[in-house]
Amino acid sequence: MDHVTSLKCLICGAEYRPDEIEYVCPHHGDEGIVDVQYDYALIGRRISPRTLAANPDSTIWRYRPLLPIRPDSPVPPLTVGGTPLYRADRLAAGLGLKHLWVKDEGREPSASFKDRASAIAVVKAQERGAEIITTSSTGNAGAALSALCASVGQKNVIFVPESAPPAKITQLLVYGSTVILVRGTYDDAFELCAQAAKEFGWYNRNTGYNPYMTEGKKTAAYEICEQFTMQVGAGLAPARGRVQEPPLQWDAPDRSDRRHPQRPERPAGPGLEHQDAEDHGCAGGRLGRALRRMAHRHQRDGNEAH
Repeated sequence: MDHVTSLKCLICGAEYRPDEIEYVCPHHGDEGIVDVQYDYALIGRRISPRTLAANPDSTIWRYRPLLPIRPDSPVPPLTVGGTPLYRADRLAAGLGLKHLWVKDEGREPSASFKDRASAIAVVKAQERGAEIITTSSTGNAGAALSALCASVGQKNVIFVPESAPPAKITQLLVYGSTVILVRGTYDDAFELCAQAAKEFGWYNRNTGYNPYMTEGKKTAAYEICEQFTMQVGAGLAPARGRVQEPPLQWDAPDRSDRRHPQRPERPAGPGLEHQDAEDHGCAGGRLGRALRRMAHRHQRDGNEAH
């Protein structure tokens, strides 16, 4: 894993070798989230638009030189990534947009974008020889980890608030996970998961803690770059449930620029603007507001029909 230079603390800027810490900066405890730093000059000698075009693998593993895993690490057999982009002209017109594309992450093994992170979790856990992988979840993250673990016979424990939808809990059980229902909120489940991981040496998959999970999610943005022939449009609007996801998708096109500084500049216009489809205190932009107006209109029409 010579292409990963360090893990950098987002609070104090301290940098550590990948084998020096497990998840967070020791100076800041659980709040010391770190970011994976890469040797882009080295990566640029191993992967390029030309080599990608010649690579028949359509899964996230086509970006292996960009992922924080060993070059010879086994990967799960399920097809993760390579999801299509659909041009949605009618939806664009209804939202007052000139162009709109929708990336269909429902094609993933557990029908969730979270499969991208969970695939990395399985690889990293097995690199470390972890007997059990654990996470806290109210639904999709747990289902994604459960499905990917089932594909390789990896034991896993999922901490779930007891208020989680029964269908999601059933999905975990069908995949063979050990499910622990927590009397409390998601935050309570997260804390119990973290404590258990520390106490028993389990591999912690939680995205808000494990720096490698966001690297898997970035593959969606890498695919978008390829699908637009490295010319990213004016906005990304992930429909999401985790506050960590916008920065990771914002970052991926920037990293593409650093890998290929000779590539043509993006088309003139507003530049790469990140817009959320959900409102978590940071949602904004024309697309986010338009989607919310459409949702309110459909809700109003439905109420009037009854």
